[in-house]
Amino acid sequence: MASDFKARQLDTDLLPEVYLPYERFPMIRSMRVVMRFAGPVGAMVRPVREVLAQVDATQPVYEFETLEQALDDSIAPRRFQLLLLEVFAAAALLLAVIGIRWRDGMVRGTADTRDRRTYGFASRGYEIVMLVVKQGMRLTLVGIRVGLLAAACLTRLMASLL
Repeated sequence: MASDFKARQLDTDLLPEVYLPYERFPMIRSMRVVMRFAGPVGAMVRPVREVLAQVDATQPVYEFETLEQALDDSIAPRRFQLLLLEVFAAAALLLAVIGIRWRDGMVRGTADTRDRRTYGFASRGYEIVMLVVKQGMRLTLVGIRVGLLAAACLTRLMASLL
């Protein structure tokens, strides 16, 4: 009796497997041999080829890999997706910091200019605050619109990666 074995990818569900004796079903032309071996991969190539040649000399042997290599190959797509996610998150953080600093400078400059212009016209302090908030909200809404447009354009690309 064989124990559970994930032959393809680690993040997939276990599917039922059927193990058939090769001698009884020679029409099955693909075979995967999994074995435990202590030592370097190169040391097992020759003995395994000799054993497989005794079973069927026409059976090609394509590759040898360790369990670590198989695990790395299995999770490589996920690792790449996480790398992309990290890069996009870092870019978003950088753009947010730049945007906040830029907006802060713009609002301060606008407030100074408007404060000087409207000081004589504004009888209450909240009117000056409202002018600054309006200017800041205009910049914020422009940023939201650009962000939503970019998100809508990139949704299909990101959906295929997720």
